[in-house]
Amino acid sequence: MRSFLEKGYGWPLFVILLLVSSVAMMGLVVMAARSDGGAQVIDDYYEQAVRWDSLAEARGAATELGWQASLDLAASEDGLDGAITLTDSTGAALSGRKVTVKLRRPQLATIVAELAAIESGEDGTYTFSTDATGSGLWDVEADILPLSDTDRLVRLDWRREVR
Repeated sequence: MRSFLEKGYGWPLFVILLLVSSVAMMGLVVMAARSDGGAQVIDDYYEQAVRWDSLAEARGAATELGWQASLDLAASEDGLDGAITLTDSTGAALSGRKVTVKLRRPQLATIVAELAAIESGEDGTYTFSTDATGSGLWDVEADILPLSDTDRLVRLDWRREVR
């Protein structure tokens, strides 16, 4: 009785195994490519492009005004808690401002949470709390709205890691 290799089945079987393994690998690549949720669409992308100059001016306004801002962001049992502290160029607290906060994940195009920060005391600290959860990187964007017609919008942004 002749062996499997002596009958001449070795090389054809080897070639078939190579072809099947390449098809299986391509299937795994397709599955991995589709596992991230697909393409992300940024909300109001066109409107942001149209307002690019004013948004860039708002991002640079804090530096021009000499404002200092700090963000504390931490995970709690209910979600994320944060505090933004604002001071002017002399180090005095900026109180009485209306602050809107947007939370995003870098891997997502949509806003995870948008809420108003509440002033806590007269020390220029504005706190916020949301039920958004998850460890990892978070992008926080704070808009300090103008108090009068002579004031202007100030936009601050941070990227923080929450553990």
